[in-house]
Amino acid sequence: MNCIVEVLDTNPKRDIIINASKNLSIEVFAMFDEFSFDANEVQYYGDDHGDPLIFQTVGYSGQEQMDIEMSILWYAANLLDYPDIELRTEE
Repeated sequence: MNCIVEVLDTNPKRDIIINASKNLSIEVFAMFDEFSFDANEVQYYGDDHGDPLIFQTVGYSGQEQMDIEMSILWYAANLLDYPDIELRTEE
């Protein structure tokens, strides 16, 4: 998996997962952050060892769902030390 994580300039506590090989960016929100649902983007819900998270694509342009899921799973395994995260498409 060819992913990296960048920190959002405007919010240093928020991560963005970048999968350059798939031209895919995913913003990571803690459930209590300011989250704005965007119907043009894809959202996944999960948790960090019990703390709710929302994952939302940035600039979605038809990438495969599997690529989005694999990028989130990479993030969970490598940055959250939580490879068994369960992802949902509904809150």
